[in-house]
Amino acid sequence: MYKTNFNIPGTISSTQTFQLVVSSGIPSLDKLLGGGLPVGTLTLIEEDTQGTYARIILKYFLAEGAVNKHDIFVATQEMKPRDIVTHLPALVLEDRTDAKTTQGDKMKIAFRYSNLPTSETNVRHEFGHYFDLSSTISKDVLGKINIHYWSKENCESIILEGGCFKNPAYRDLLEVIKTKIENGKYFLKDGNSSSNILKIGIYGLGSPLWMSNCDKDSIADLNKFLYCLKALLKSSLAAAVVTIPTHLYDKFAVNKFRSTSDISLRLQALAGTELEHNKYLSDYHGYFHIDKIAAINTFVSKHPGAIEHMFKLRRKKFTIEVLHLPPDLEVSQDKKVTPSLGCASNTKHLLEF
Repeated sequence: MYKTNFNIPGTISSTQTFQLVVSSGIPSLDKLLGGGLPVGTLTLIEEDTQGTYARIILKYFLAEGAVNKHDIFVATQEMKPRDIVTHLPALVLEDRTDAKTTQGDKMKIAFRYSNLPTSETNVRHEFGHYFDLSSTISKDVLGKINIHYWSKENCESIILEGGCFKNPAYRDLLEVIKTKIENGKYFLKDGNSSSNILKIGIYGLGSPLWMSNCDKDSIADLNKFLYCLKALLKSSLAAAVVTIPTHLYDKFAVNKFRSTSDISLRLQALAGTELEHNKYLSDYHGYFHIDKIAAINTFVSKHPGAIEHMFKLRRKKFTIEVLHLPPDLEVSQDKKVTPSLGCASNTKHLLEF
C-alpha cells in the first residue's frame, strides 16, 4: 500500500500504520477499524437476509464522501443507483443524540459493568461527520460533487467468445471503474495523481440478478470480480465498499469472498430468529461480526478478537456497541423449596452433602 503526501479533505494519516484512511461515516465503526477505512482497500459487507442494514452502512460511507466533495461511483442492479444517492442521510453539525446515560439506565446494568464501554458515547470523529437518517442530504451538496452511476441498463459490454466472465455485466462494471480511475488520474503510478478520493459503492453484488445458469460460474465470476477490483484499488486513491447477499452462497464460496477482500464485515439480523424476543437483546437489531481487518504497514491486526458487537437502528442513526449481558439475578417464584433433613427427601438442605 502506498503512502501519499497529498492533503486530501476527508482523510487523515493513521498514527499507527501511517496509512491514508477515510471515515466510514459511522464513529463506532471507525473506532473498531482502527481509525477508518484505509485508502486502496476493498471492504466487504455481508448483508442480512433483507439487505436493509447493509444499505444503510453503504449510505453512510457515500454521505461522508459527499460532504468532503469526494468523487462517488455507485453501482447496483437492485434499484436505480440514483435512488441510493438521493436518499443519503443529511449532515448534522453535532451528535445531539449522544446523551449521557441516565441514572435509570445505569440501574439496569450490574455495577461491575458500569465502567465498561457499551456504546459510542464520547466517541468523536477526528476528521469525519455525523449524519441524520431521518433527513436526506441537500441537493446543493450533491450538485457540487462528481457522481457516476452504473446499472445493467447502461451496460456497454458485448458478449465475447472466451471472455473471462460468463456474465458480461461483471466485465462492463470493472471496465467502467477502471476507466473512471484512469480519467480521474487516481492511479498512483501517474506523476500528477489526483488530489481527491474516489469512493466506490456497490450494493447487492452477486444477487440473483448477477447469477449465471450455473452456480459454479456465478461463484467464479463474483470472486474474480472482487480480485480484479482489489488489484485496481491497491494502486489508486480509491476505496470501495461492496455489499453481497452471502446467504445465497455456500460457506466455501463465502470464505473465498472474505479472503479476497481486505476488510470483511457481517450483519446478522435478529428478526425472524429465536433471539428476536430475547429480553436481553431487545434493544438491538442484530449481531455485527468483524471477520477480517486489513493489517497494512503493521504486524498487529486491529481485530477485536472474541468480543461480540451488536448493532441498533434508531430513527436518526445507526450505532455499533459492545455486547455486555447483565447477570440474571431474577429468582423464580414458581419453585418453592421446602427445607428437609430427611435422607429420602428429593430436595437437599443446605447442610446436606
